Amino acid sequence: MRYSNFFTLLLISLSVSVTVSSQDIYTQDQGWGSGPSALLSASTMKQSTLEETVPGTEIRAGLGFFTGFPLGFFNHDTYTGYGVNADGEYFVMPQLSVGLNAGYYSFRHDEIHVGKGNYSMIPVMLRGTWYFFDDDFQPFGGLNVGYYMNRTKYDSVIEPRSYLDPVSGLFIHKPGSIKPINLKSGSLAVVPMAGCVYRAFDKVRLNFHLRYNMIFEEKKTINVIGIHFGVIYSFDI
Repeated sequence: MRYSNFFTLLLISLSVSVTVSSQDIYTQDQGWGSGPSALLSASTMKQSTLEETVPGTEIRAGLGFFTGFPLGFFNHDTYTGYGVNADGEYFVMPQLSVGLNAGYYSFRHDEIHVGKGNYSMIPVMLRGTWYFFDDDFQPFGGLNVGYYMNRTKYDSVIEPRSYLDPVSGLFIHKPGSIKPINLKSGSLAVVPMAGCVYRAFDKVRLNFHLRYNMIFEEKKTINVIGIHFGVIYSFDI
């Protein structure tokens, strides 16, 4: 009789255990979660999150357009500038990237004060960028440091003039002429930037940001606010 009671209690305990396990699986299917299925799901989600934010697994390359507004004395001699720029960046942390950027910008001279021509810039810079969110919409701030190759090219107009030569006593007339000026220079530059990136497709993002260009020439600093708009493509590595 004692053995019969023992086996009866054992069967009741096993029945209760199976019922509890089945309830855990059922509640997981209903979306509540506790039991083996819930633990497996949580582990899978955690692993997925880690895979998305592992640093050193993404490279971004972009191409964009530039519109520049001269400031200070540079605004007196030139008009709004236009150009293109290319960027590349490598993510060393989930929200931090380092990279390079280069471009070509051209500003038309004020013909009254300078003469017919243009001022062009070719920047080659190192960049560091911090993205505030690791999401489809990413506001960011960053800093560019590098070198600007500058070139100013214009036609200097020499006005005609007439005068009386005091030695010969003759009236002399010199016609006007145009003297082409072509000057080249190189300058260090620091360019802070801020903007946002929006994921339009799986690997394609739209990029909009502002840059404040501080170009340190020998005796003066050229300041330009640049508006940049472009497209970025992401490469998984």
